[in-house]
Amino acid sequence: MKTYLDIAVLNNIAWCEIICKTHQIEYSSSRHVWGILSKAPPFYPDIITSSKAATTKEVVDFMGDKNILSIKDSFADLKLQPYGFKQLFQAEWIYHPPISMPKLLDSPWRVIATEDELKKWTSVHGSEQVIKKNLLGRNDVKIFIHEHKDGISGFIANLGADVVGISNVFSNGYIEKDLWSDIVHVVSTVFPDLSMVGYEHDDDLKSALSCGWVSLGPLYVWVKS
Repeated sequence: MKTYLDIAVLNNIAWCEIICKTHQIEYSSSRHVWGILSKAPPFYPDIITSSKAATTKEVVDFMGDKNILSIKDSFADLKLQPYGFKQLFQAEWIYHPPISMPKLLDSPWRVIATEDELKKWTSVHGSEQVIKKNLLGRNDVKIFIHEHKDGISGFIANLGADVVGISNVFSNGYIEKDLWSDIVHVVSTVFPDLSMVGYEHDDDLKSALSCGWVSLGPLYVWVKS
């Protein structure tokens, strides 16, 4: 039986597959490892472990002679230093249960529907080369924006593994705790009765945990040293 940790990992892989398709990048998987077959888009890993059963040997075998620069160690238990990798950062998978009656928010969150809105969003987020216009109009992906006098905030929600994944969260002139509380209610109006998952670190993690999200466990991101 899959745990919420397993589901969070599978949802993240589903999101990476969506991004790969928008960049026309092929990917493959073994029993416990997922990975791309060419260069990853900026900020995305070349390899993700998809099961706690994944071993360092399986990951190394999966790499083969490919030029692997980054690995998401989803369960934080690989030993990759001997193979020329170092830890870039540690984060934690997070989870929020579904809410049956999301509250109406005063803040004007909306789903991006036009290319001009997307350009504005990606410009602030710094992902102009990553988040493509062909994500617009998909039923399984919604890009949210919040505009106010101090700036633009936003995040992305994706369906996968029967949950909603929250990623690419950024806040510009927005109170972090309010942001993570708003996310729950905004997403629940668009994708009702579904749990929410994601991963965060540092201040974003603290903010999420302070308003009802819970930690499912750590992950590491490794890069070529």
